[in-house]
Amino acid sequence: IKSADGSTIFVETKGKMTLSNGTPYNNLYVFRFDFNNKGKVIKVTEYMNSLYLAQTVGRIPSNK
Repeated sequence: IKSADGSTIFVETKGKMTLSNGTPYNNLYVFRFDFNNKGKVIKVTEYMNSLYLAQTVGRIPSNK
């Protein structure tokens, strides 16, 4: 998705992997790229489901 002025785009992607202990880890990510007026990336922000990450690696008990 691109902003109206073209200075920001969003990219959605999926991560599908297996942790070293054999636990599957499949998360959804959104990346925001901000550009200056010359088209150079000036900032990248990553968004993800951090609760799912914490539950998967055992930092927070899951409700499963």
